[in-house]
Amino acid sequence: MKIFKNTDHSDTHMDILKKVRLIGLVFLVLSGVLYILDYKFTLDLGFRYSNRLSEILKDPLYWVTHSLESYAIPITLVAGLTIILLSFLRSRLLYAVLYSLPLWIYPIITRVWSLIPEEIMGQYHLYYLLDFLSHGGILGVLTGIFIAGYFIKVNFQKEIWIILSSMILGPLILCYNFVVVLRIIGVGIGTWLVWHFLTPLVMKLEIRGVKEDEIVIKFSDFKGPRDEDILRWITILIAFSYGIASIIATFYHVLEPSEIEQTLEIIIYSHVVMLALSIFAVPVKWLLDSYGLRLVDPKTLKMEPMEKIALVEETSTALFLISIFTDIYEQLPNFSQAITLTYTMFLTILPSATIAVSLYYFSSIRRHWKKLRWSMTIFEVKSLRDVLNIKIPPPPS
Repeated sequence: MKIFKNTDHSDTHMDILKKVRLIGLVFLVLSGVLYILDYKFTLDLGFRYSNRLSEILKDPLYWVTHSLESYAIPITLVAGLTIILLSFLRSRLLYAVLYSLPLWIYPIITRVWSLIPEEIMGQYHLYYLLDFLSHGGILGVLTGIFIAGYFIKVNFQKEIWIILSSMILGPLILCYNFVVVLRIIGVGIGTWLVWHFLTPLVMKLEIRGVKEDEIVIKFSDFKGPRDEDILRWITILIAFSYGIASIIATFYHVLEPSEIEQTLEIIIYSHVVMLALSIFAVPVKWLLDSYGLRLVDPKTLKMEPMEKIALVEETSTALFLISIFTDIYEQLPNFSQAITLTYTMFLTILPSATIAVSLYYFSSIRRHWKKLRWSMTIFEVKSLRDVLNIKIPPPPS
């Protein structure tokens, strides 16, 4: 069984791996250049103010060095190492473990930080290590995974459960209250239940929207939902949920990053809004796209997607990016707090979104497909030209 997708030719795959390693080396070189710049800027500040801390803090160059040391250098260094490491792995299990690592690092560090006495933290310089990992280190691993994952497509099988379990259990370590854990799980299950029972009703609306001069075709290449679709759907749901949560958070005058329970309240409200919007787009679109359903005019061969509304998928990316920049801007100049708040919001949304999408994927989508197949005529074709060979029965008189 192949570990990687689209790797029928070993030469092509080796070229991809060489490209990935080159990108990793570029990141490592960039981290070295940034380190040299940071060293020069630090010396300039020392000579300029003779180590007078109060004056150094007022100089914009100090914030440049602080950003380089806390984020730019760790991110580029760790991203480069992660990208190179991923290019040498030959095990689906190791890929799944590494992909899951960022989901455990921050929650575990937060727990350790609260348990270790300050004297020990200072004596063994643990504060700097934990600070490096919790900020630039995690972002570096995530950056490396996203970049390497764009080129290296892993053919996950049962290993997908390692990633899904980490997406649910890792963030829950942050929760000190068992009731909060139950509420996060409840939000995910509640989202799935709404999708499970309302999606068939929305499908009926889609069926009624088919015109008399149109037919519904299914491309034979589409065999239904794949395991990799789960991660893509979770990403879409997280992006949309985060955007809604960020809008609601503005009415709370923004939270302290550590207030998980108050963050959860915002997430619950955002899910209520999200459900009202996404039920008419996301689950139905996932169903129709997974099985390759399209509307076609048999005379002109004009083809269009069956779903009339794709609100969540069309707006999730823009909504997420706008919300991220807005949240960071509102927290400036305390950039560390902005990153912590963003990551806390993300980790609070992640388990609920993972539970909802996983349950829909494993328990609902195939049942909904059987109902859809039974309720309407669907012509299976290999290509659009095959529509010309379809004998369409005359409409009932």
